Amino acid sequence: MTLNLDPQVESELYALADEEGIAPSELIEKMYREYQMSHKLNMQAKNLEAIRLLQSWRAEDATSDDAELEQRDRETEQLLRNVESNRVSFDTPEL
Repeated sequence: MTLNLDPQVESELYALADEEGIAPSELIEKMYREYQMSHKLNMQAKNLEAIRLLQSWRAEDATSDDAELEQRDRETEQLLRNVESNRVSFDTPEL
């Protein structure tokens, strides 16, 4: 693989690799692995945030009230009917 780096960046890369006592290619690989791990941890943190939000919504909506549960069932059934009727009314091209 060949990388076309700005001369200043290339110079800094060589200097940093020399400071660490490794080849520039090893330094790039090390930096990439560190970035990869950081990115993975960041995505896991974002996923946890989303899961916590969904769990809080579930907790807010929790009920054992039969009337409320029946109302939700009716609303869900109506939503599904509306989705189905709108799906059929769209003129979609054949693939």
